[in-house]
Order: sequence, then C-alpha cells, then structure tokens
Amino acid sequence: MKKNKKEELQPEEPVIEKAAEEPKDAEEASEPIVEEEPKKEKKGMPRFLGFLIFELITLIIALGAQFALLKWVMAMFDLAELIEWIIATGAGFVLYLVAGYLFNHLIVWKGKGKYTFWKFLLATIIGWALALALIHLGIFIDKMIVPADPFVYALTALSVNQLLTYEGQALITGIIILCGDILITLIYSFLIRAFFVFKDKKAKEAEEAPEEVEEEKEETLLTHDTFRQIVREEMEKFFTSKKKFVRYSQAQSYIDEGIKEYDEKHPKKEEK
Repeated sequence: MKKNKKEELQPEEPVIEKAAEEPKDAEEASEPIVEEEPKKEKKGMPRFLGFLIFELITLIIALGAQFALLKWVMAMFDLAELIEWIIATGAGFVLYLVAGYLFNHLIVWKGKGKYTFWKFLLATIIGWALALALIHLGIFIDKMIVPADPFVYALTALSVNQLLTYEGQALITGIIILCGDILITLIYSFLIRAFFVFKDKKAKEAEEAPEEVEEEKEETLLTHDTFRQIVREEMEKFFTSKKKFVRYSQAQSYIDEGIKEYDEKHPKKEEK
C-alpha cells in the first residue's frame, strides 16, 4: 500500500529528481526556514522639533534679508526711514512666507490639509502683526523701567539694524525684548499651523473612528481529497523553486505527515 501511495503522489516534474544529485542543497533546504521579522519603520523627528528647527532657519533668512537691505542697499538711496523700513520688511516678509511655507508644507507637516497656502498667508500676517505689537509692548514696559533707553514707539522701532546702531546703549534690553517676542510668536505659529493651517480633518476622523471589528467568517470545510490536492500542489511548488531542492523521499514524508495530522484532527466523514 505504501508503494502504491508513493507512486500515486509521484510528481511528474523532473526538478525533484534532480534534487537527489545535489545533497548539499538538499540538506540546506531540509533545515527549518526562519522567517525574518519585518523591520520596524523608523519614526522621524518629533514634529515640534522639526518645526522649531525650520522656523529658526526661516527667521534667520527673513531677518538677515531685512538687515542687509537696511544696512547696505537702502543706504544707496535717499529715501525716508519709513519707506526704507517698509521695503526691507516687505522683502523679508515675502522670503519668510515662501521659505516658511515650503519647509512646513513639504517637511514638517508633509502636505496635510486643504488650502494650506492661503491659511498660511493669513496666519503669517497675523503673526507679524502680533510680533510688532509685542515689540511695542516691550518698549512701553522698558520705558517705564528705564526712561533713558533710546527706544521709540515708531513703526520702525527695534529692527535688527536699529538694535545694532544703538551701539550698546540698550543692547541687552533690546535682545530681551526680541527673544521674548520670538518665543511667543513661535508658540503662536506652532499652534495655529497644527490646529488651523495644516489640520487634516479626514486623517483626524480616521484616527478617532472606532476600529471596526471584523466579523468572524465561518470556516469553510475542505474534503479530504481537496485537502490532499492542495497540500500536494503547495509542496511541489515549494520544493521545486530555486535553491530549495530536497530529496523526493523527504518531500513525500512532509506531505504524508501533513495529511496524517489533518486526518487526526478532522475524522473522515461521508462525502456527498
């Protein structure tokens, strides 16, 4: 009976017969194959840290451009101080808007949300107005404490260029005001971008949506003949693939063991 069974399960493909000539490969293939665990995806830097880095880079670009225009370019023209400030600040604002949007849209928030440019523009205008208001509030408080400081309430008060031209008369006070201003505007910028500019409603709804519990599907029962056919096809497909040759006797024993185990767990019933 065993002989007839082996002849019945004898695969027609010649590849298995070739395996007998390669005992080294057979031994390697007969060893249990250990599946490698999938590598965990590396998470990027925290969003606030990324925002902080690129926001400081953007501020350096914008303030540096404003300082360069006021210090060297506008000095070549005989313009009123207010006009010079408006031109230099406008150029710095445009650079801040473009660089800041690109950094945040492409790197920090990675394109989340809709109409992000117009939201970013509105948030940036409000942020610059807030920055000017905080500067004048700082000057007001400083004037109450140190009346001798040369700060004024003009629109052009406390630019980087003016801070350096004071020649140390109010350098420490000016740095404190600017640092406080930058700190508050950084917090404002992060919050408004996270909850308004780059807010992705669909992604948030997907995260908050309760996980759908998959209904347990009824187990489809296989007949013994169907199971044997599936096992035979899968085993032949596996053991005839590249670099997975084994002796026919080994493949046959694996098939017999699988069928035997299945028969023990599922007693044979009368098939329709």
